[in-house]
Amino acid sequence: MPAKLSIVIPTLNAQDGLARSLPRLGEGLTAGLIRDLVISDGGSTDATLQIAEAAGARRSEEHTSELQSLTNL
Repeated sequence: MPAKLSIVIPTLNAQDGLARSLPRLGEGLTAGLIRDLVISDGGSTDATLQIAEAAGARRSEEHTSELQSLTNL
């Protein structure tokens, strides 16, 4: 049975928090416990996006109104 859990994390210059939290979420993604891991970034100028990509997260730099298309309804 495929995982049904999708996680969307809004970020803006969140490299410190992501460096602590994404490794565990990445493990869940690899293990099939998490279906989607999406970082919705608001224009970070630090290493937020690089950290997210290293953990296997997809990234979205879209406007908030378009975020709904990324979630499971």
